[in-house]
Amino acid sequence: YVIKDSDSLNDSLMLLSEYDLDLNKDSKIDNCDKIDFSSIKELFNSDIKAILNIRKIQQVRLLRSEEYISIREQMNFGYDWTEENWLAGESKGKWWLDTKKYGKIFSVTSNGTYNLDDENDKNFVRVVI
Repeated sequence: YVIKDSDSLNDSLMLLSEYDLDLNKDSKIDNCDKIDFSSIKELFNSDIKAILNIRKIQQVRLLRSEEYISIREQMNFGYDWTEENWLAGESKGKWWLDTKKYGKIFSVTSNGTYNLDDENDKNFVRVVI
């Protein structure tokens, strides 16, 4: 999903993955694909581009909470919802954001709200490229 489009000054796009990453490469997304937050840096330092199988990636990272809020507002999704959409739902599970507060890390829940998790909690990974 395009979360930042190109313009006359910048010819690159910013995309949010539609799906959680299939980290164990078994062609299904399940609890085996959840990782703790402290492992994400290692994941991004490894061959993440090979997992994504996309060329010409300039950057791979997690979405930040202020970006999530901006997207949610632009889409008029509100604070939480009962119907699944491309940002959150049962099929997306709970996924990490790159935002820390009060010694905890933000994650997005299936109803679109935030959760504050510990670094050793396990959640899915959706990337921004």
